This record gives sequence, C-alpha cells and structure tokens, in this order.
Amino acid sequence: MLDGIAGSLASYHVMYGDTNLINSEIDIYRSVTREEIRNVANKYLNR
Repeated sequence: MLDGIAGSLASYHVMYGDTNLINSEIDIYRSVTREEIRNVANKYLNR
C-alpha cells in the first residue's frame, strides 16, 4: 500500500509539480457527471 501512495506522490510531483493533489484526487473523480461520461462514451465508443 505504501508503494502505491509513494508512486502516486511521485507521479503528481513529476506530472503536475504538486504532490498535494493526492488529497483532492477523489474529489476530481467525484466531480465527473454521468452526462459527461455518456458524452465521452458516445464520442469515442461509437461503432
């Protein structure tokens, strides 16, 4: 478990320069609406 947290912290530091994003990650996921998911699915998952 600690290696996962350390990996996430390292990723946030390298990609965004902000390790504190780990504290708001769940809020980012929760902010996505069903409609947004539906719109993206319709755009990219059409036959």
